Amino acid sequence: MTEKKENLAGHFIGQLDTLVAFLALAHDEVFEVVRSEYDNWVPSDQHSTLPNSFAIYQTQVSHAAFLLGFSYFEAFLTDVVHLIFRRRPVILPKDRKISFGEIMSGDPGRDVIEVLIEKEVQDVFFAKSFGDIAAYFDSRLNITWPSISSIPKAKALRNCIIHNMARADARLAETDPTRWRVGDEIAMTPSEVHAFGLDARRFARELWPQVQRQQPNDPNQD
Repeated sequence: MTEKKENLAGHFIGQLDTLVAFLALAHDEVFEVVRSEYDNWVPSDQHSTLPNSFAIYQTQVSHAAFLLGFSYFEAFLTDVVHLIFRRRPVILPKDRKISFGEIMSGDPGRDVIEVLIEKEVQDVFFAKSFGDIAAYFDSRLNITWPSISSIPKAKALRNCIIHNMARADARLAETDPTRWRVGDEIAMTPSEVHAFGLDARRFARELWPQVQRQQPNDPNQD
């Protein structure tokens, strides 16, 4: 991977920028066009699954954009961890173990370091809170997690939309008691999604310079 392709923050921000046009589809005039074309675009036996009001349509578009943006955010974080370990494999946990089967599975061209990195990334991000991930970034990668309060809220929202039928759970309610109560339907507007996007861009811009400063031969990272 060349340095030109390693501008992960720029790539991530560019991905978020593409969602601006998508969010613009959550407009009442667009909804009227979509609804008028249901018969042409969607089989009649599926009409009951389509939004029958602009409010529902707006929330569906907002949810879709939000979830895609959150996926971009998670991919950005995992790419950062991959990049740092490729540059500084010496900071991988010394007690990390892999089996012969793990080395031989998948692409036969993978080296052991890549297998170790993949296992470490899976452990870091699987079912971990952002608090745990932030602590890992600080202790293992020597990177200070940007203090942006909306990031944990975004993860709680994502989990509710995906796993709780788009209704607020106790964890989400705790992030903003004035906005959500347990059981509330999670209606979102494009402006709310855009606000999360702005914070995610700021997060990337604050985190990325720390990644760039970590050179392969930096003795402080041993």
